Amino acid sequence: MAELVLIPQSDALPERVITAWGARLAPADMNRLNTFTHPRRRREFVIARTLLRTLSERVLGSSGRVQSADDGKPEWLCRHQAIPCSISHSHGAVVVGLNTEGAIGVDIETVQARPMEKYVTRYFHEAAQQIFLGLEGDAQRAFFYQYWCDREAMTKFDGSASLLQRLALPAQIPQNVDYQHLYNNDYTLSMVCMGTEPRWYHATVQGEQCTLTPWAIAADTNLHRLSSPNF
Repeated sequence: MAELVLIPQSDALPERVITAWGARLAPADMNRLNTFTHPRRRREFVIARTLLRTLSERVLGSSGRVQSADDGKPEWLCRHQAIPCSISHSHGAVVVGLNTEGAIGVDIETVQARPMEKYVTRYFHEAAQQIFLGLEGDAQRAFFYQYWCDREAMTKFDGSASLLQRLALPAQIPQNVDYQHLYNNDYTLSMVCMGTEPRWYHATVQGEQCTLTPWAIAADTNLHRLSSPNF
């Protein structure tokens, strides 16, 4: 089944923790880390790899490493088994997922001041543009972020079309695929995966130790959950 873990605000993590986690990266990941120059990109890379390793140890009983599949999508190699995985980060929010039942795609976006109308009129489907322009305030913002995240997640899920191609089309969620859209005042995320409904975790950090706590999203009163795309 799919297992996902979220750390919604990683900016508060001390630099010493990031340094300690970075020292534990696999050699290939260390080499890739050294190609990044932006401090936030380096932090989020280290955090994502740490979350994947922690998740793998919890649900698979062993660590592993990220590699690229033949189609270019990331997969988690653990005990000689390649498991589909997905990674997303945005301004300190980081989410990762593994799925032993098949493909998975996840995208997270933090709520920021963005030129939404510019993106909508340039890239969105014409009918979606009209829906967006007919909304105001929070409803307009929620429509924009769900529309965008859905297509980012689907692009990562099957790789059959680019994000720009998907933005111009209605969302198409295949049968036997689980879809979830979660949002609150701080972030919004979309997830699609093969198989049954996924299991979610929150990540907490004490010292240099990362711990995963089961997250009952249906019972989280600070979270809105949608089970179908908005267009």
